Amino acid sequence: MEDKPYYQIAIFLKNPKKGQVIVMKKNPHITVKRRFSIKDITENQLSKALKEIKFEFKNKKLMLGTISKFHTGQKYYNIQPRITMSQIHKKILNNINKYIETKDKRWENENYIPHLTIYDDKRPSKIFIKVDFLFLAKEIDAENDKWKIIEKI
Repeated sequence: MEDKPYYQIAIFLKNPKKGQVIVMKKNPHITVKRRFSIKDITENQLSKALKEIKFEFKNKKLMLGTISKFHTGQKYYNIQPRITMSQIHKKILNNINKYIETKDKRWENENYIPHLTIYDDKRPSKIFIKVDFLFLAKEIDAENDKWKIIEKI
C-alpha cells in the first residue's frame, strides 16, 4: 500500500506560485500547520475547505523577533504578534481537523510556536513580513525536502 502524501500550510517571505516546486529549507517560511495527511476528503476538497475559512490577517504585518532554539538545537526567529499566528493555527485546526491525520501532534494548539526557522546565519532582509496569503504545499520528495505549492489561500 502506498503511503499517503504529507501536506503543510505555510506563509512564505517570498510568495511562490501555484504549481511551483520548492525546497522548504531554501525558502524562508512560517509553518502554520505542520505535516498532515488527508482522510475522507480529496485534495481539491481540502483546498476548498481552506479557502472557505475567513482570515482576518490579510495585509497585516508580522515581525521577526528574538532568536531562540528548539530542544534539538535548531535556531529560529520568534514571530510577533504570536497571538495572531496562534489564532490562525487554531482556526485551521478547528476547520480541517476532521479531514486530516497529523504526523506529530506535539506541536499543535498551545504548543504551537510561530517561528521562522534559521537554516543559515543570514538574517532575512525584512524584519516585517507582509502576510497576504497562506499556501497549501504537498510533499513530493521527502529526502530532498521538495514540496509542490497546491493552493494559495
